[in-house]
Amino acid sequence: MSPRFPRTKKADSGAAPPSTKLAYAGRARRTVAMTGAASFLGKNLVGLLEEDDRVSRIVAIDVYPPTTAKAKTRMYEVDLTQATAEERVSEILAAERVDCLVHLAFLASPTHARAWAHELESVGTMRLLNAVRQSSVRKVVVWSQTLLYGAHPTNPNFRSEPRQTRPSSPTRSRQKPKRTISPSGPPA
Repeated sequence: MSPRFPRTKKADSGAAPPSTKLAYAGRARRTVAMTGAASFLGKNLVGLLEEDDRVSRIVAIDVYPPTTAKAKTRMYEVDLTQATAEERVSEILAAERVDCLVHLAFLASPTHARAWAHELESVGTMRLLNAVRQSSVRKVVVWSQTLLYGAHPTNPNFRSEPRQTRPSSPTRSRQKPKRTISPSGPPA
């Protein structure tokens, strides 16, 4: 049986799993935007979303096109390290009427180009989140890894933001944000 359709407690009749077209009939199909679409995770996710009937369009935002892009994917060349990225991404999100943004534009491994890495990962993420605030995106998904908060056997299965972190690598740890930005704007 396919992992997308897990076995239920009812007896398996041997019938094929229902098509996602039937299961989601009448529901609006989503437009998903993705930064880092040409990365390892990005191109694999693009491939999965291309086959998902719940997704009508994929908006790839990256400096290179994903190799798994097909008919659903629209590619926009945007470099998040550039000062114009915030305005450009905001225009794209509004024009494409994006429902969900998946942010995968992060480095896969450490680099000696620390200034550029900071510009991409920290400043680029800030520009992206500012663009999201200016649009009508309802959901933002940000990729992370255990290296940032520390993979320890005593950690709970689900972590909340105020919990103390214990990074696995001090060179890759991030500072905790000073404040949370809400969709309505900065705190008064």
